[in-house]
Amino acid sequence: MKWWIQHIVAFVLAMVSFQAMAFDECVTYFDNVYFYDSWSQIFELNPADTVKRPIITNESPYETTFATKDEKQKLVYIKDHLAASLNDSIWVINSKYLQREFKGDAKMLKSFVPLYFNEKLAYVLYSYPWEAEYKVFYFYIDFKKRKVSKVTSKVLMELLADYPDLLKRYESMRDYKSPMIIEDYFIEYVKRVTNDEMRPYILDLVEGESPR
Repeated sequence: MKWWIQHIVAFVLAMVSFQAMAFDECVTYFDNVYFYDSWSQIFELNPADTVKRPIITNESPYETTFATKDEKQKLVYIKDHLAASLNDSIWVINSKYLQREFKGDAKMLKSFVPLYFNEKLAYVLYSYPWEAEYKVFYFYIDFKKRKVSKVTSKVLMELLADYPDLLKRYESMRDYKSPMIIEDYFIEYVKRVTNDEMRPYILDLVEGESPR
């Protein structure tokens, strides 16, 4: 799925879920949720488990939890998988996996968070529920350095260093530290990496990964 389409679908899901929370509802939005334990499973679309009509809740628009009910109708939360896809339209990644396998800012994330990826890079979106002003941040997953970084102006300049023309354009912007400019140039970076034949594939960088 193209990244911009996934952004739209994820936003709609988040907003509907957020409205449902106001009425203390737990709403199942998808018939099937597919869970994955490795990146190879993700790229092969070969899930480790499929759960039919799980209970999907959002502690905030960017924090998703999945659960089933046991024989006593008690909630059993699904916590151990690396990632999940909802009817192949939305991907989320487990913050527990990121915190275990990567250093850096993964500790800022909670539950399953929206995941955007292609064969060469991956990032997540997250919004802090305690923020007085609603803001969404990008977090870049660096498989080579095994690090998750919130995409600030400083982090973005480090990423753009691989593409001097983009870095020069970014640094020439008057409001280069503004969230809108950072987002625009991060997406430009995503496009550049995607089309860069010299960039390694994620699967080459996670070879020998443990399932969980």
